[in-house]
Amino acid sequence: MSKDSLRHLRSDGRPSEVRGECCTQSVQVCEATFRVNEARGFEVDTCELERALGRGYDLVVLVNPNSPTGRILSRDRLEGLLSGVSARTRVWVDETYMEYVGPEQSLEKFAARSEHIVICKSMSKCYALSGARVGYLCAGAHQLEALRAVTPPWVVSLPAQVAAVEALRDPKYYAARYAQTRQLRSFLDAELRSIGIETFPGVANFLLCRLPADGPDAATLVARCRERDVFIRDAAQMGSRLGARFVRIAVKDADTNVQILHAVSYGLGVQWRGDDVAADQIATSNSALNLLST
Repeated sequence: MSKDSLRHLRSDGRPSEVRGECCTQSVQVCEATFRVNEARGFEVDTCELERALGRGYDLVVLVNPNSPTGRILSRDRLEGLLSGVSARTRVWVDETYMEYVGPEQSLEKFAARSEHIVICKSMSKCYALSGARVGYLCAGAHQLEALRAVTPPWVVSLPAQVAAVEALRDPKYYAARYAQTRQLRSFLDAELRSIGIETFPGVANFLLCRLPADGPDAATLVARCRERDVFIRDAAQMGSRLGARFVRIAVKDADTNVQILHAVSYGLGVQWRGDDVAADQIATSNSALNLLST
């Protein structure tokens, strides 16, 4: 985001100060990072968040559902918190993973009625359009017009626009895929725990995992999985509070999840004994795919 774009996120036209761990070069930054606690399972302390939102920041950025934790603040709770925020504070909410939960939890309608809330929706994840580099914003018209004035031309290609519109026209198909993802996540979650990995409750298409203390660290496991053509994320690179024993593992199709489990087991030096359970999961998943294609 450019300095001019950030300036237009303020209603008074003054340059914005961005609170966060990183920012585009040449923009004035005042760091005020809100941290979550591992002891609470990375659940957001809403009382602490409410206090933080009342400190008069120019711009607050929230990621809900969060990455890499996968945790979510409910729509009712977050609307209540944001309703009390001063109109001088712009609030930017990234809802990239919201569709995995359900549209009823989105703040899109709330943002459209507000004076200072902006919802950002990437279509890379939930709509499988990562190569298209397309997304959209929901906010009051006066906020969007201000941003439109500083948006470079042709930022989204015509093929990407067509793909995005067609995806939004088929909510029934995607709702079925999100339901399937939840089933696949549940299976992967249970099987990872069966080989000694601690998983944290989340709602997105990935799992945040803590590795056993007596086994390899995240960097070692990532390297060993790569030997089996499986790519997982070293979560230490995704947040300053995560240590060397956290990985983020994406939820894939049933066959790929089995490949992931075998690779992770190999990397940990343990044996996964879930092939029989996996066969049932693959059959169920394939049946669901057949229903979607008819």
